[in-house]
Amino acid sequence: MLASIAAVLEPAAGGLHEAAERIDAARAYDIGLVTEIAPEDELEAAVAKVAATIASNGPLAVQLVKMLATEAADMKTAQAFRLSELAWGVLRDSEDRREERIAFREKRKPVYVGR
Repeated sequence: MLASIAAVLEPAAGGLHEAAERIDAARAYDIGLVTEIAPEDELEAAVAKVAATIASNGPLAVQLVKMLATEAADMKTAQAFRLSELAWGVLRDSEDRREERIAFREKRKPVYVGR
């Protein structure tokens, strides 16, 4: 699954890395290299919003997603799938996931511990 990131981005990027072609933000957005663009005077606020969204998630989940995106990108699909299954096993049995489920039942925000 995650191994297909490169397979998706390669055609979208259209050989940009070989040509060392510079592109603007609008083009990067159009081909899926970035998920958001913002005017320069709103950039800091946009970055802060994305950072706050990431920070609101469980730190263990964020770490594992980052690891999967990095490590699985060069793996064959079957290997990447096995790695993601292992990561899910870690998350499934974590204190953070238990806290998340309790917080959901109690209608409050979870307090993550990173384990």
